[in-house]
Amino acid sequence: MSESKLEKVLKTLKRKLCDWGLSRPVKSEGGSFGESAPVWKSPAPKLFMWLGVFSVLVFIVELFVMAFTEQFEGECGSGILAIMNCVVFWYFLNGLVLLYISRNETGTDKQWSRYIAISSGSNLLLLGLSLGLAAFLFEGESCSDDTIERTCISLVLLSFISVGLFGGLIAYTIIKLYFREDPLAYNEES
Repeated sequence: MSESKLEKVLKTLKRKLCDWGLSRPVKSEGGSFGESAPVWKSPAPKLFMWLGVFSVLVFIVELFVMAFTEQFEGECGSGILAIMNCVVFWYFLNGLVLLYISRNETGTDKQWSRYIAISSGSNLLLLGLSLGLAAFLFEGESCSDDTIERTCISLVLLSFISVGLFGGLIAYTIIKLYFREDPLAYNEES
């Protein structure tokens, strides 16, 4: 029974979008891993989880602050509010990425490279959005509403702190996996 084109496309999409972060090391009958790719331990699963939770909590708090400050809209341009909303929403996405990474205890070098690239890209986008918000606030549109202006300033400063934390986690992951010790998960099996 042959697969239809739709089934092939769905199987390919599932493999690329859903299964790319999962690792399932399988031992051969002889007890060795044979020709499979090396499986590495997660360098800091709890750290990924806590920073993911922190990012989601920042999203929730800033969401309530944004709901409160939207009542005072009218004296600021829509560009500031749009970028502010993007920064707040990006915290949620960044938190989901970190929580997704924290659920894996092991992964191949290719998977960890993907995680590092996605985390770095997410981190750089958060930094770019924060710098864009600061540029809009201080050079672009004028905002005479003190509540929104203070919220923007606090959000930019919080973003810089978060980018530092997330960047430190990425650097720690790179150093731990590629430059220190032997990260292979199967070296500690009994």
